[in-house]
Amino acid sequence: MLEGVTPTSEKKCDTAALSEFSLLAKKRRISTTPTLIFEYGFMKPGWMPLDQIEQQLAESSPQK
Repeated sequence: MLEGVTPTSEKKCDTAALSEFSLLAKKRRISTTPTLIFEYGFMKPGWMPLDQIEQQLAESSPQK
């Protein structure tokens, strides 16, 4: 409600992408945000400290 005026429901949003994403999350058993998935398959639901994220990224990066 803005300035005492109730919005009309004339406009419709395309939610196809959200539906597809929701199905993928269910398939992968992801129910928490954030969820980080690293290249080698490690999945971390929820918050993670920056130093641990950097460590996981370093471990998944190809060695030169």
